[in-house]
Amino acid sequence: MNNEKKLVIIVGVAFVGLYFLLQATNAFDLSLITGVQMLGRLLAIIIGYFILTKGLGYFTFSDLLPLFFALLTTCLWPALDEWSSNSPYTPFSTLDIDVPGWEPMWYATWTFKIGLPIAILSIGYGVKKVWNER
Repeated sequence: MNNEKKLVIIVGVAFVGLYFLLQATNAFDLSLITGVQMLGRLLAIIIGYFILTKGLGYFTFSDLLPLFFALLTTCLWPALDEWSSNSPYTPFSTLDIDVPGWEPMWYATWTFKIGLPIAILSIGYGVKKVWNER
């Protein structure tokens, strides 16, 4: 396959991916930039996971599974911020917790955003330890 056909396939896949991203952001009432941020985080986590397990071979698949699920919650942070503010969230937004009169919803606070991955890590590795001791 020559380079022109590969480029056409890559561009086609990119357009199909963009279409599904637009549909998903509309379905969940999110802005496109929030969807792009979530997708970028998801791709970085998946690539890092496979590099550590398959590429470098330092860990097995099950060694990092609780960490993988805990990191997946970080993909939701932009959506939680946008749903909490009821307005499109952008990285350059002036909307911040320090703005008078704006209180984030409970799910958009840093206590929840950090507590959820810690809970997932604790439960995941706790179950793994109990399972391995059987």
